[in-house]
Amino acid sequence: METMAAESNEKNHFLADTLAALLRHRIQAGPGVIEYINSIYGNPDIGEIQSLIDDQDSSERESLVELLLFPDEPIQARLEDMLQRHTYTAGDMAVVATDLIDRNITATVSLGDTGRKLHVRVDRTVLEPFLTRLHLDYSPDPQLNRTMADNLSQARWIAAAVRFRNARLEPSVRLRDFLQRYIRAMHSDPFFLEGLDFLLAFVQETHGDAELYDAMMRKKRKSWHHLNRFDAVEDRIRKSNVETLLAQGERVGYIDRRRTLKTVAAIDRICLAVYGKTEPVESEGSNGAGWEFRGAEDAAAMIRLLSS
Repeated sequence: METMAAESNEKNHFLADTLAALLRHRIQAGPGVIEYINSIYGNPDIGEIQSLIDDQDSSERESLVELLLFPDEPIQARLEDMLQRHTYTAGDMAVVATDLIDRNITATVSLGDTGRKLHVRVDRTVLEPFLTRLHLDYSPDPQLNRTMADNLSQARWIAAAVRFRNARLEPSVRLRDFLQRYIRAMHSDPFFLEGLDFLLAFVQETHGDAELYDAMMRKKRKSWHHLNRFDAVEDRIRKSNVETLLAQGERVGYIDRRRTLKTVAAIDRICLAVYGKTEPVESEGSNGAGWEFRGAEDAAAMIRLLSS
């Protein structure tokens, strides 16, 4: 028991040391964060931003600090190798949080490559959201981990592991089998991580209960139907106008055409890779897409075109 307690204390202290060093020296606010700050606060100088952070009574401080300390993928990647070697529980995280609070840390946030830096005192209100978003108490699926270790490069394995951690995925036997087949089939494909992002979002959308191939074919047919319907409305708008269509009871919705086509292409590419098949969709008229998927190459070409 004493040995186990000592090992637990050691791993918790090591994690606290790692997080303390990260908070003090390695937080980078990317271009998106800087653009958001500039748009919301009117291109403030560094002193104005720091004043907002230091004002404990400001209603804007909490959201600003959470934005600055939101752990992005590079931060999570630095931690993932350690998290694969040690398992942490909610109890461990409470111990680590208390340890970090007792250290009275001041986090340093670098604003991109501008050379400007902000300083945030890490009290409990700052630390708890940061730790929660890291999902440190998630236990990776060992069979998925073995499949990734056997098939992926170290960098791609870490990136995929971070995605599974953020999704907090606890796969069923059927889902695990599907993901293992995906990893083996797509491990060296440039589309691998983009496809994995799509799959993890799709699994959450379907609650992981459906047979994946059938569920993706339903998604593909539904996406194609919406695209056809949207194009038909767009055609009528060109021939008439929105007011006339609304007066006639027509629902004039919006669909992200590019995103919808990417969804269809991603489904085809994944299904062709994993199952060796996909299903055509019946066109409801010309949707202007000009695409017929005959294989993985067509789906890959579609994704490249829409990503350019």
